[in-house]
Amino acid sequence: MAVAAYALPPAVDELILQVASTNQLLLFGELHGTREVPALVAGLLPKLVERGYRALALEVPGPQQAPLQAWADGLTDQPPPFFTRPSRDGRGNVQVLELARTARAMGLEVVCFDRAPDQAMHTWADRDGWMARNLLEAWSHLPPGSRVVGICGSAHARLAPETGLGGMLRKAVSGGQDLWPSLAGWVRQHQPALSTGAIEVRFAAGAYFNMGEKTIFLRPSSRTAPWTQQVGPAYTLALWLPRATLATFLSPPS
Repeated sequence: MAVAAYALPPAVDELILQVASTNQLLLFGELHGTREVPALVAGLLPKLVERGYRALALEVPGPQQAPLQAWADGLTDQPPPFFTRPSRDGRGNVQVLELARTARAMGLEVVCFDRAPDQAMHTWADRDGWMARNLLEAWSHLPPGSRVVGICGSAHARLAPETGLGGMLRKAVSGGQDLWPSLAGWVRQHQPALSTGAIEVRFAAGAYFNMGEKTIFLRPSSRTAPWTQQVGPAYTLALWLPRATLATFLSPPS
């Protein structure tokens, strides 16, 4: 089982690699539940390895890390429960499993940084605080100078709180919570010298799975090939892909 790489136009590929080359942590903020984001990262992994990236970090609970690596290394036929009994948020999909196996075949560590059940949280930011601490703890065991590429929900990848209408909308849908600090924000607080790049993956059309199947209605003036957009300060870059495709699962999410 191997995830098919998503090919980017050379100019877009070069921009992303520039972000990768100038940062130690590269986060891809995603809509959970698409095939394209794992395929995108899979396509970039060989070039990221050339640039010193030594780990793939996933928004998967920490206790799943050992069984996930064992499965990816072919030591067991049984994927961890996060994937055999996926939740409805779309994260535990087959494409992420395939990406983990691809990463291990290239010699990368697979880091699962989401909070464990015994890591208490009361707010959205509490969870992101645990994610940052878990990621940094795992990073401390990597060879010196290692860089890390990660995938997480787009809100967790923000480098700065959103302002204006975007910030108001996020606060409204979160029940009034200030969704800050994010994972990336906490990492910067804990390790100010660690440079972080964040690329938000957006889609012009298609569908994804998060609490059910969701449709992305066609964006006016969208293009047929991927393109980038400057969207600072929340993200280093936005990467637009023409269409999202529903992820697949080992069993129906519940």
